[in-house]
Amino acid sequence: MVCTTETEGQRILFGQDVHGPLHPSLLSDSAAYQASLQKLLTFDADILCEGHFGVYRGKEAVRNFIHLFMI
Repeated sequence: MVCTTETEGQRILFGQDVHGPLHPSLLSDSAAYQASLQKLLTFDADILCEGHFGVYRGKEAVRNFIHLFMI
């Protein structure tokens, strides 16, 4: 699930499980996951609130975190 909002000129992205998980037992779709990561980048968020890994501040930090999971 993804939700974005803007407050005080800051775009905030609430992204649950950006990190996955991908596993055959979960019937994960790697291509769909990669497409979703690409879509998250289009939000150009200033802040990412990720469900398990906390809060990332700054466009570069948000992009870097999302890029960690891209192939």
